[in-house]
Amino acid sequence: MNAHRRCVVGYTLLGMAIALCPCHLPLLLFLLAGTAIGALLLENFSIIMWVAAALFLVLLITGILLIRESTPETKSNCDWPAFREEYEGVDEKV
Repeated sequence: MNAHRRCVVGYTLLGMAIALCPCHLPLLLFLLAGTAIGALLLENFSIIMWVAAALFLVLLITGILLIRESTPETKSNCDWPAFREEYEGVDEKV
């Protein structure tokens, strides 16, 4: 996996971690109140909270590690102008 792809995947995993953060579950429960999914969340709230917390931690740690390892030689985390040289002629070919 090249450095640019690691950076993109790392930021995607961080976005997913924010979406699955356990602090958002009460808000989601409030928004889904009166639906079948809301009832399922309410009945299994503690299990879903533990699973969401575990997924949050795994996605957060993996995302941070991928971003840190994206450009080890320059020691700059996801330096986007550095990737511009790699994809410089892509727009002209299309």
